[in-house]
Amino acid sequence: MNYTALSLQQTPPISVPLRFMLSAPLFAILAAVLMLYTGPELFMSRWQPALLAITHLLTLGFLAMVMFGAMFQLLPVLMGSLLPRPVLLSSIIHGLLSLGIVLMAWGWIGVLPVLFNWASLVLGTSFAIFIGLMGFYLLRSLSTHITRYMMLMALLALLGTITLGLLMLLGLGGWTTTPVHHWIDLHLSWGLAGWVLLLVMGVSYQVIPMFQITSEYPQWHKRWIGISIFTLVLLLGLVPSITGQLLPLLLAALVLIYALTTMRLLKARRRKLPDVTLRFWWLAMISLLVLSVLMISPLPPSAYITMTILFIIGFAMSAANGMLYKIIPFLIWLHLNTRLQANGRWQGSVPNMRQVIAEHHGYRQFLLHLLSLLLLLLSSAGFTYLYYSAALGFLLSQLYLFWNIINAIRLYQRISGQNSE
Repeated sequence: MNYTALSLQQTPPISVPLRFMLSAPLFAILAAVLMLYTGPELFMSRWQPALLAITHLLTLGFLAMVMFGAMFQLLPVLMGSLLPRPVLLSSIIHGLLSLGIVLMAWGWIGVLPVLFNWASLVLGTSFAIFIGLMGFYLLRSLSTHITRYMMLMALLALLGTITLGLLMLLGLGGWTTTPVHHWIDLHLSWGLAGWVLLLVMGVSYQVIPMFQITSEYPQWHKRWIGISIFTLVLLLGLVPSITGQLLPLLLAALVLIYALTTMRLLKARRRKLPDVTLRFWWLAMISLLVLSVLMISPLPPSAYITMTILFIIGFAMSAANGMLYKIIPFLIWLHLNTRLQANGRWQGSVPNMRQVIAEHHGYRQFLLHLLSLLLLLLSSAGFTYLYYSAALGFLLSQLYLFWNIINAIRLYQRISGQNSE
């Protein structure tokens, strides 16, 4: 990866991406506490209010937070688009998103339909600002990097996901007669396969070659896989009559190609030092590979929850978790060096990226994440006696991640103060 292609001088203030990334494990911690409070009956039905609350705490609270932070960072640096007043805009979006997630989860847990109406207003405002801002500057960008087009497709999928989600929230709040169960599968497909998968793919095209020192993804892969997935997800909503078994088969094949291609690149990477991010990427790709097989297998309806865990925690959260262990140290290293140069100094106490978060701390958190994922999969598949161990392991994993991020920020603050003296 050519670092000179990055507009590092246009990087936003470090508080912009970090406010989202620091919040992500807090929502996952809240989800884990709710798991422990609810008990094994959580997996009895996909329509359990607590399960819906936990799902959105993870998808909006963890995944969207990480992805919003990543896009605020990547848009100016990779796309060359300098965002206006990034601190103010990120603060507004972050505050509204956080409040909306809490209101929505509280609505399900407390059986308070009126909160869904307030959540739809707050979340709708947050997403409208974010999608409008990112879409406008992505369209204005002159960058031809594949990540730009993947981000645009992911934003369109997010727009569809949020539109359906808000309609369903208003239905739950009594404002509309929207048939919630009729749209839930499409909402999930556009959200998970459209927004989450496409954005993770687009970011991986950038961060895997750069941070893992691998070859670039093949041109045919970058040219066709993303647009093919987006087209299939779009067809699911526009022409549902032609989907049947064909769509899952084609989608599973594309997911499998992405997973296998990424695993091949990771296996042949030129950097041989042990790396916790590499372990998270391997776990994410293995989860995606298994999921692609399950998508076309004859499974009972009860397997739906297991497959959802495999995608959200196994694939998406693993990938996001691993990226945090590269993005946050990189940001801290970059901003500390920038502050030194701004002060007219070229030497100072700036740690390298591997020193920002010690490798052994990241590895221990990975083991907790892996263990909790395996236990959650088993407990959702019928081994309910493992449920509390799974929930506790997930809680400890996210607490450890939060602690690692906090320590990295404290390191930045301490060294930043020393270098400014």
